[in-house]
Amino acid sequence: MGVLSSDYPYGSIGLAYRGILEEMISGQSLRTLLGKRIQFYRKQQKLSQAVLAEKADISITFLSQIERGIKYPTSETLSRIANSLGVEVCELFQEGEPPAEHRHLLMSFKNDVQKSVQKSVEAVFIKYVEENRSPSG
Repeated sequence: MGVLSSDYPYGSIGLAYRGILEEMISGQSLRTLLGKRIQFYRKQQKLSQAVLAEKADISITFLSQIERGIKYPTSETLSRIANSLGVEVCELFQEGEPPAEHRHLLMSFKNDVQKSVQKSVEAVFIKYVEENRSPSG
């Protein structure tokens, strides 16, 4: 008798467990979560399926199937979708709505850090050049 057989021996608890196992094996919950997250970010950015599909270089039909949890994209396609939405791939698998104000703050922080690092590197470079100039120079 297999674990997923219809005559699972523990009544309704067994049937519920069977349903959970079938869902885990099929990956349906993961596909559903992914689809909802892609749709959330797409709508948040006011993009149509046509625009996102074009940006990610996939068909509108395929994007629709992904959003409805019917199909699962390859890792390459998933990366293109995430890039087109301006998010990290891992964000497409996180449950719950990400607070938009936190995302904005993180992006501002990232930009500030990049500018600061760039200024520091430029200052070090200028100092290095000044210290290593030839005396005739």
